[in-house]
Amino acid sequence: MKHSLWTCSAAAALVVVAGQLLGISPDILLQLKRLGGPQLGDDSEYTPPEVPQYNVSMPLDHFNASDRRTFINRFWVNDTYYKPGGPVILADFGEGTVTDDMVATILAELGGHVATAPMELARELGGVAMVLEHRYYGYSQPFRLTSTTSYSTNELPQALEDVVYFASRHVSRADLGLNTVLAAPNATWQLHPSRTPWIWASGSYGGSRGVWLRIRNPEVIYAVWASSAPVECRPDGSAYFNSIYRSMASNCSADVQAVVRHVD
Repeated sequence: MKHSLWTCSAAAALVVVAGQLLGISPDILLQLKRLGGPQLGDDSEYTPPEVPQYNVSMPLDHFNASDRRTFINRFWVNDTYYKPGGPVILADFGEGTVTDDMVATILAELGGHVATAPMELARELGGVAMVLEHRYYGYSQPFRLTSTTSYSTNELPQALEDVVYFASRHVSRADLGLNTVLAAPNATWQLHPSRTPWIWASGSYGGSRGVWLRIRNPEVIYAVWASSAPVECRPDGSAYFNSIYRSMASNCSADVQAVVRHVD
């Protein structure tokens, strides 16, 4: 897939946001901001490195044995640095669509233009890096979201159990034939959490989810790299908006409140 320079500039913005969550060097981030993307030289097009994408048939409701419905959940695997016996580095992008540019950045380091925490861990530990898209985001959609009932299984316990199912019941039996090392027969057998450590790497909500998983399922998640992970959840987030209103000029804050009332 080829991208214009404009698209690379947009990708650079994604790099900055994702980088703050997943440990890209600040110096590299500054360089990418200035360049508007990777160093392209005289070539007007850039082809990001590709990371194989797969699908897992994920149970819709993990806690209702009579509900046999499933949905397609996307995931990506980079085994560039994997050595048999190495850990699984599971990078979580949190509550958002996983895009090709994000995968190329976090799991392939833009072909060597950036350094990211998941790939640094994979390189140092001989691990395989993966991303599992969060349910209800991107193309990992159980339903067409036409009503509030469509969101009934978009809950934290379900999202946590997705990871448990993925790690414990899918990966060690998965066909990863698009990869290199893990395409070998029975190579994925070693990736079960009982046989190799699973290390979570993420930030913000994704970091919190990793911590909750470590507490809830220590038999699955061995360690967590959590950046800026909130430690206290509050149902009322009005303090964030109120501080913005107070800092605005009165006419501006009134306009913003009018827009919010109209949308609500």
